[in-house]
Amino acid sequence: WVLDYKRSELTCHFKRQKQFSVLQLDCPEYSCLIASQYSEKEDTFKQNACETFRLLDSTLLETDFEYSDIVRQWNYIENITEQDAAGDRSLQNYQTFNDLRTLFYENTTFAAGYPSATGIGIENGGCAIEIIALKVKKGNVIVPITNTHQVDAHRYSSNVLAGTATGEVNTISTPKFE
Repeated sequence: WVLDYKRSELTCHFKRQKQFSVLQLDCPEYSCLIASQYSEKEDTFKQNACETFRLLDSTLLETDFEYSDIVRQWNYIENITEQDAAGDRSLQNYQTFNDLRTLFYENTTFAAGYPSATGIGIENGGCAIEIIALKVKKGNVIVPITNTHQVDAHRYSSNVLAGTATGEVNTISTPKFE
């Protein structure tokens, strides 16, 4: 990424702690948030994913961004296709992540559509979410690009989803990206 601005037109704020790092850039055309959150210390993948979303919530709140400002998201999911038995349920880690994402997204209106996202399996445990979020200024707009030969993930039928719902949601959730 190259930012070609005079110093007087660009401000940068960086914050880093053990479980997250946040870079915010403000210039005349937009504000950009680049952030990463991570949790691996909890007992289960579900708890780690919930903590990671809680950290993302906090980052967005502190920087005055919303989930609907996210334009690109990378989700790093421990043993992404692993299925754990939880009582009478079969919970796949990716499906658990999707159910939690649905819960954290539920109070947001995505006028421009869900963010572009990628789910990546990791072996070292936990859950990480990295984002790029934009707030446009001066009449700029974000224009989503749609592939007419592909079904958006949030429109998948339930027969392509694995496992059962986590319990916080009534039915298994589709992946919230496009």
